[in-house]
Order: sequence, then structure tokens, then C-alpha cells
Amino acid sequence: MSRWILAIAALLLFGCTSKHSNVSPVTYRVTGFDSAQNTWVVDQVDNVAKTQTRYVLVCDFYQWGKHKPASGPTQCDLTVGEQIVPNPLQQRPGEFVDVWPRQDKLSITSGKGGDQVIEQFTIKSATTLPFRNGN
Repeated sequence: MSRWILAIAALLLFGCTSKHSNVSPVTYRVTGFDSAQNTWVVDQVDNVAKTQTRYVLVCDFYQWGKHKPASGPTQCDLTVGEQIVPNPLQQRPGEFVDVWPRQDKLSITSGKGGDQVIEQFTIKSATTLPFRNGN
């Protein structure tokens, strides 16, 4: 009897974990680029706190693998419409992705080893928007 209870408990735990593992608590979407100002617009959606923040960013540098970083506002390589889903512990299938906003900087790191890409931006503004559900 206790084996059945343990088996059912394990199945319930696994089922609950797998349901939530494909939903990222925080996602980022590249919503715009102004080539005249060299600014990127990136929206952060926090599905747990139910908040949305719009960042206006200017590229500081882009670095690929062990190559020398390329500095300046025209060096970063985001794509308008791109969704960036952090996966720093690789708990979901896919590559390592980490997004780290802190003080006046936002860094995006993806991949590993020689294929790792780091892009760092200066945050020019951060505006709270009405929350809209969606990754």
C-alpha cells in the first residue's frame, strides 16, 4: 500500500513539475530598434509578479567566444520580434541563456564555450507598462 502511495505522489510531483517547466517566469521581447539613435527597445514580462517593463537600451559591447569584444552602439545584434527566454540553469531543453538587468546595465549571455555570445547594454530608460500576459 505504501509503495502505491509513494508512486502516486512521485507521479503527481513529476506531473506538476513538468507542467511549469515550459513556462518561463520572465521573458524578454525585442520590440524595436531606432537606427538613428542606435537604441533597442526590449520589453521584460514578469509572469510571476505580473509586471511589464520597457527598456530602451544602447549597446556597450558584443563578444563572441574568446574573440576581442566589439565596443560601441552599433555592435549588438538583436532581432526585432525576437523572444529571449532565460534558461540559465538549462532546466528546459535548449541552450544556456541568461539575461541580467542591474543598475544601469542589461546583459544577455547565450551559448557556451567558443560559441558563447555576450551582449551588454546601457539602460537609457525603464518604463513600467500595463501587464499583458504572454511569453
